[in-house]
Amino acid sequence: MPTSLEIFNNSIHSKATLDVYTRFLNDFHRFSKVKDFDSFTRMGIKEAEKIIIEYLFYLKNRIEKGAIGPNSISLRMQPIELFMIQNDIMVNFKKIKKMYPSKVKTKGELPFTLDDLQKMQEGASNPRDKFIISFFASTGARPGSLPDLRMKHLKEMSDGCMAVTIYENDIEEYPGFIIPEGTKYLKLYLDDREFNGEKITSESPVVRNAYRKTTAWRNVKPINDISLKHMMIKIQVKAKIRKRNSNPYFRHDKALFGGFRKWFETTMDNIIDVNPNVVEKLMGHRNDLRGTYYNPDIRVRFENFKKAIPELAINPEIRLREENKKKDKMIEKFEFEAKSEIESVKKQLRENQLTTLELIGDAIKDPEKFKKMLLDKQKET
Repeated sequence: MPTSLEIFNNSIHSKATLDVYTRFLNDFHRFSKVKDFDSFTRMGIKEAEKIIIEYLFYLKNRIEKGAIGPNSISLRMQPIELFMIQNDIMVNFKKIKKMYPSKVKTKGELPFTLDDLQKMQEGASNPRDKFIISFFASTGARPGSLPDLRMKHLKEMSDGCMAVTIYENDIEEYPGFIIPEGTKYLKLYLDDREFNGEKITSESPVVRNAYRKTTAWRNVKPINDISLKHMMIKIQVKAKIRKRNSNPYFRHDKALFGGFRKWFETTMDNIIDVNPNVVEKLMGHRNDLRGTYYNPDIRVRFENFKKAIPELAINPEIRLREENKKKDKMIEKFEFEAKSEIESVKKQLRENQLTTLELIGDAIKDPEKFKKMLLDKQKET
């Protein structure tokens, strides 16, 4: 017979969701001082309900002290509700939810600006951090996608870009793309790892845990969510996008990782000739029924993505180079169109010249017939 915790774990199909739910459920368990999770299944419904209500009031007290935000209550209570439902402990959550605090207007709605991203890149001390910044800026991916990435999920594309398969073998799987700038930093990062003795294979994590140069070949594991978060906080504090030693539960106008996602979507949406439905696909959105029926292949997605490379670039020099490439392509296009138009005009002139010569020849051969033809034309007009 599976344990109550195993039943709970098997009801969640997303690893990222499971990680969050497990953390909050463990917080509740520590507060309850109950021996183990199976003990909940043996206690009465009223007793379990009493502990849950006490925990809710504990959380509300933490809100008053500024330790957590009121909008987080629902997320913290959801794992508890799911655990109880999956284990047939029919607690009256409808009553409990009536006691939730009112939600407040959320922050974190603004995108990072180009200036923000450039300050982050300047403050990043190594190719790994520079790659991570570029990765999120050019894919708009959620933070939970990076620890799961392996080298086999990357594929070289034209124009110095790379395709990346996000959430492989998951129902949420979709392809994203990394701009040439990010590709450059990734290669520098991988070269450094190999130089220090790590053997890079298709199963190697794209971004690994911190390592000593003398023992880089040992204990290779992907970067974890906590390390990624701390790294990004450090970079944004150095860039003065976040305040040093600020309350970790305080919501900023620009979310730690959501700011990248909003930057990507805003940048893509501002490019007129990029298909907005492709942008939704590049964001990993289903886009309702349109998203169900419209499923362009990777070539169509990449062609739309390439149009945004100059705008997604962060480094000023690379950005200028990409913009110049775009201008050169536009000039080539205009020159081709102008050349085609000139050839068309020349062809028309040649055809008109031949027609004129034919008419002159007809007039010489049969003047009366030619004169009659001219009179008929005058009558028609």
